[in-house]
Amino acid sequence: MAHRTRVDMCWTQLLQNCFCILLLTQIGHNRAAPQITLHVEEEQQEGVKLGTISRQPSTLLPPGQQPSYQLLTAEERVRVDQSTGDLYATSRAIDRESQCPAEHQTGQCQLLLDAFINPGAEIIKIQMVIQDINDNAPHFQESIIQLSIPEDVAVGTRFELDHHAVDLDAGSNGTVIYQLEGDDGFFSVVSEGSAPVVVVKNLLDREIQNIHQMTLIAVDGGTPRLTGSTTLVVQVQDSNDNCPEFTSPGPITVSIPDNMPIGSEVAHVLATDPDLGSNAKITYSFSHKVSEAARAMFNLDSNTGVITLSRIINRSTTSEHVLKIWASGPHCPPDDTDVIVSVVPVASQQPVMEVRYIAKHQDQMVVLKENEPVNTALALLEVKTPDRIKGLPYIEGETPFVIKPQQGKYLLVTSRPLDFEQERQHDIVIVASDAKDSSIYHKKQIQVSVEDINDNAPWFHQSRFEVAIEENNKPGTILIQLTATDADSQQNGEVTYSLGTNTPPMFSINKVTGELSVSSVLDREHKEFYSLTVHARDQGSPPLQTSVTVMIQVLDQNDNRPAFITSEFIFFIPENFPTFGEVGVINVTDRDSGANGRVEVSLLNDSSPFVMDNVHGTLRCAAEVDREKQDRHEVWIVAQDHGSPSLSATAKVTVFVLDINDNPPRVLLPATNLSCLTVPPGTPPGSAIAEIYAVDADAGINSVISYFIIACEPPGPSPFQIDHSLGNITLARRLQEADYGFHHLFVAVRDGGRPTSQQATVWVNLQVNDTGGPCSLKGVPENIQLIQPSAQIQTMCISNASDTEKCQVVFLLGLSMIVASLLLLALVGTIVKCRQRNRKGQSRTGKDVQIPLKLKEAYDTRDWPDVQ
Repeated sequence: MAHRTRVDMCWTQLLQNCFCILLLTQIGHNRAAPQITLHVEEEQQEGVKLGTISRQPSTLLPPGQQPSYQLLTAEERVRVDQSTGDLYATSRAIDRESQCPAEHQTGQCQLLLDAFINPGAEIIKIQMVIQDINDNAPHFQESIIQLSIPEDVAVGTRFELDHHAVDLDAGSNGTVIYQLEGDDGFFSVVSEGSAPVVVVKNLLDREIQNIHQMTLIAVDGGTPRLTGSTTLVVQVQDSNDNCPEFTSPGPITVSIPDNMPIGSEVAHVLATDPDLGSNAKITYSFSHKVSEAARAMFNLDSNTGVITLSRIINRSTTSEHVLKIWASGPHCPPDDTDVIVSVVPVASQQPVMEVRYIAKHQDQMVVLKENEPVNTALALLEVKTPDRIKGLPYIEGETPFVIKPQQGKYLLVTSRPLDFEQERQHDIVIVASDAKDSSIYHKKQIQVSVEDINDNAPWFHQSRFEVAIEENNKPGTILIQLTATDADSQQNGEVTYSLGTNTPPMFSINKVTGELSVSSVLDREHKEFYSLTVHARDQGSPPLQTSVTVMIQVLDQNDNRPAFITSEFIFFIPENFPTFGEVGVINVTDRDSGANGRVEVSLLNDSSPFVMDNVHGTLRCAAEVDREKQDRHEVWIVAQDHGSPSLSATAKVTVFVLDINDNPPRVLLPATNLSCLTVPPGTPPGSAIAEIYAVDADAGINSVISYFIIACEPPGPSPFQIDHSLGNITLARRLQEADYGFHHLFVAVRDGGRPTSQQATVWVNLQVNDTGGPCSLKGVPENIQLIQPSAQIQTMCISNASDTEKCQVVFLLGLSMIVASLLLLALVGTIVKCRQRNRKGQSRTGKDVQIPLKLKEAYDTRDWPDVQ
């Protein structure tokens, strides 16, 4: 008796603890502060509604009373309407970059607020996710970026810049790519991470251009795109890629009198090297072919190239000397020129005129630009004559030049402006003669080439050209021929055409004819509009350039089939799916435009229980589906556009029907409630007596079957027990004389369906006798008390009377505690939904359990006597 009391107290205490835990959990859940999440773009103007925290008026409020709202967080950028609960932006806009600096941001940018709702004293947490807009342009910290590159660098060499653009925005708004403008085809830029990388596209030559100045542009990925720029200056470093060359390729002829003093200058050779520094150092020397006599007669300055007389000329001296001069540079083969020195006796000496060029000259020809002012000096003349002859220089003919005395010498200057278009070259003949003896004279011819200046830029007859071409064009199609004219002459008027640096590679232009063509097939779906910049540049120095914009529109053709996002759509629906319910979204696109891109989807399987809703782009269920009849449906759909000709695409749709617990188990063995088995009294304990075999047409957990003994006749302890998982009935103990006779076990076969399982029942009839004869039965017990299957039922049928009585008391006590808990929860306002169904005992009329199910398998229908 004491033992039973302790057991009852333990059960009572356990049920009370479970109830307290359930109550506290429910109350704590009710007191948790709700949270509202709002997604707000930054920089909203004052008065823009950001969201709302309003609630429906509580039924506990007095009639006509509305809740009031208040922000508990001190925030100047957000205000709340106290009567409606709407949140508005204030004059101080929300800036994502100020709220969440990039160096501290690890996830979403959030603004957390607390709001108070009264009456009700409810606190709401507001999580405001600030979304970025493209309100910050990329910017460089440096206004000028310097980069040094050797002139002998290979094409394709990459140079990463230490300076990059910074964009404070996030995501694609803060992604930066780089472009170059004004690179003249020598450089391009690519992006590697956040740093720009300069790529050499053409060979560099410092002697032609030593500084390249261009604009580096940073473009972000936002919409619209924002840009920032800086100046990129590339300094081309010199390399020893040039060798010395003499300015005068032909031989130099000079005449010297036979009485010339020692140390006098005989001639001056000059070589040039376009390189810089030590790379441009020139050394002059006599060739090894120069005779020893000539080396002794003349001295050559190795640094300046000045040849002077080093010995007195006598009658035995050769009258003509040929001096081969070398000009050498570091790691270069020498260049050579000849100096022919003629020794003239004083008695037969004619006037000699020396010319020292002041203006630019080449090959003894003076080069003057047509815009040079009047009195521009060309050369300094010096007339050397015998003492008895007075040579006075003058110019033959009419020329735009005059000779002016200049401290015993004469200066050749222009007398009027030169005009390249009227006369491109002037031949000036200067004569120095004796006034008394016309046979004593000396002529010197100076050629003057008038150089055209580039003062006119090319020009187009219109500022913008528009071209339309259908996509899928033939490669090499000519789009338009552009023509620009230049008023200048020669190379200053020669116009070449080129495209801007941002031109897609499929476009090209003939640099001579100006024909703009496309080398590849255009695709409107890839890009519909192209804006090209065409440059017309003359060949002047410096060159002049004019640009024009060419707008190209790619017209659409129906060249794209409709495309499903996948070749097979897979959807899952329960077998009780409502009629015309949405099964899933059929996503289909067509990259064409207009009628070519308007798509309609239809089903190829007319017998399927589905229809296509083209208005919403969804597949809908048009008939009832039953998993037990068909657990999946395969439908083929076709998407067809309205182009001409029309194009289409197909896809497969597989709809899996998910199981619900709509079928109870079906007992196959024993075949009837009147089936009977004979059990010999000498059967050892633990022996298998009989097997109950049942099936369930459902799937998954809905088809998992458990077996329970829910009643037994005679009542009280039974020598038999059942395996809940397998349905095997075994002998629990040794049979006694009191066990002779019939034992009727009422077995419930129950599936594992959720939330409500289904079950079937069957009578297991066992006869204990030693006759060994067949077992027969005319009926089963009636009016027995059914008990809900549980882990305790088996014990009630096999345990002693005291244990059975104790189980009943504990069960009744537990049931009363559950009822009391439900009543208490209802009083404190906790909503508890308890779904209970009173399961009534099925009719035990001796008939088999009938299940309206079409089984797909051919089960074994033999009964116990057949399998024994």
